[in-house]
Amino acid sequence: MKKAIPFLFFILSFNLIAQEKTFIREFTYNASDLDSKVSCRAIAIKELRALLLNEIRVYVESERILTTSEVDDKFSQDFVENISTYSAGVTKLNILEETWNGKTFWMKASITINKKSLEESLKQLITDRQKIKELEQTKQKLEASETEIARINKELEENKSANLKDIAEKYNTEIKKLVAIEYYKNGNDKLFRNDFSGAIIDYSIAIKSDSFYVNPYNNRGIAYNKLGDNNAAIKDFTSAIRIETDDADTYFHRGFIYQRLDNFNAAIADYTIYNGTFEETT
Repeated sequence: MKKAIPFLFFILSFNLIAQEKTFIREFTYNASDLDSKVSCRAIAIKELRALLLNEIRVYVESERILTTSEVDDKFSQDFVENISTYSAGVTKLNILEETWNGKTFWMKASITINKKSLEESLKQLITDRQKIKELEQTKQKLEASETEIARINKELEENKSANLKDIAEKYNTEIKKLVAIEYYKNGNDKLFRNDFSGAIIDYSIAIKSDSFYVNPYNNRGIAYNKLGDNNAAIKDFTSAIRIETDDADTYFHRGFIYQRLDNFNAAIADYTIYNGTFEETT
């Protein structure tokens, strides 16, 4: 029996490895007159993530990891069709190599998944209303920036006499939004791994890049809460509420901290708003 243990361990390890799959893609970006290394890198990351998440979507469909009939029909057709969006919340982009020569930016990146873990994560995600909302908001924000960047490039191409400084400012504003999204995603990965201090650093960079991006405030507040910094958490949740006044979960998080601090009047006020907003959105 003792001799069988190493063999059994080998079988289990092999099964775990066999369930893993790594997707690798490369992307080359030719810089425009508006670009810097920072903007080229942000665009390369955006494009590579989209390419890799699309490959994961195809893989999920081909392997029939999810179907609309699973888990008592909790999976809607809409959820299955948007696997690329939702997979972004349960996978991590790994940058393998990158080069920049002043004109061309090249990057290679990968996403490694475990079939069983991916299936379980996606099944759990369908019940997390707030997480799905965040992923959909991030997708919309990303698409809006992509549209604006394309518009700015077209404006420059069609009007060579345009004020380059003004156009560059608009362009850099959109690039900062891409940077914010990437650091927000990095912060989420660290938050999931309970690296709360690391998550706070990434969320802070995201907020500095785009001060109107509500999700990093919310999640940094959660990270501060986990570290016991109640005042910082309340400040972040309050900032998030100023940006998005009807986010029920933010009121709940802030109310919970007020309750813990024995500020019951403030807690009741937040819980009351949470209940009213939650009922309106369900």
